[in-house]
Amino acid sequence: MTRKKSTGLYLENWRELLVSPAFKKLHHLSVRILLYFWSRLKKEKRQVGKHEEWVYINSENIVFTYAEAKRMGISRQSFVRSLDDLISHGFLRIVHSGNGFSKGDNSVYAISSMWRDYESEKFKIEPRVKDTREFHKKT
Repeated sequence: MTRKKSTGLYLENWRELLVSPAFKKLHHLSVRILLYFWSRLKKEKRQVGKHEEWVYINSENIVFTYAEAKRMGISRQSFVRSLDDLISHGFLRIVHSGNGFSKGDNSVYAISSMWRDYESEKFKIEPRVKDTREFHKKT
């Protein structure tokens, strides 16, 4: 019996991930945050043709706030660097960039499988838009 190559998000063969160039180049904190994102995936059984199949229902709608990162002991700067790392290696995409000044307007992320094409011509990502707002400090 041969295994079919995994498609989409589900990994039938974790070795594919562990030996991939994209995963090998991730910072250790980025791996921890990636695991957190994956832990937030929700699955449900759906009818596909004549059989049922497990599908992810929120892979395009995952929120991970700076406050959550802080509660995990991750500084804002380290969290931003890890997000950039995960995006630049094809593990995450930004669906919606939140506004830090509006309560409840959080950034929304999607799990991406673009990491499989890392270092190939097919690899195309959209980098995170850098926050260029100027903050006025009290003197």
